[in-house]
Amino acid sequence: MMREGKADAHAGLFFNENRARFLDYGVVLHQTDTHIFYDKRLPPPSSNLDFLPYRVGMIRGDSVEGYLLKTFPHMSVEGFNTYKQMMAALKQNRLSVFAADTPTALFHLQQSDLKTVFKYKSGMPLYRSN
Repeated sequence: MMREGKADAHAGLFFNENRARFLDYGVVLHQTDTHIFYDKRLPPPSSNLDFLPYRVGMIRGDSVEGYLLKTFPHMSVEGFNTYKQMMAALKQNRLSVFAADTPTALFHLQQSDLKTVFKYKSGMPLYRSN
């Protein structure tokens, strides 16, 4: 919508070089973490590298996609077009790990009745917005 001129402002886009070509960024109003969420039946991770054996879901085009592909090139990732599709894969046990901006993930897990099934380690973010 921003690129097409259908919106004048967006309050939740992380900075990246591609977006900077057509967006002007203001000052950060709130820092946001991005985490890997995992089914609570899996062993607790000691680092994000512990997720390498798993297929990690994420939203296509989200900042987390580029981050995972660059930082963990050997990680198996599966892209979804929408959170609804990704939550469906989690509910059907086709996926047990996913990465997303923490507040957004918690919202969608709550809406999908999955908040008690998935965990994340608060002290182990993938990255923080700045």
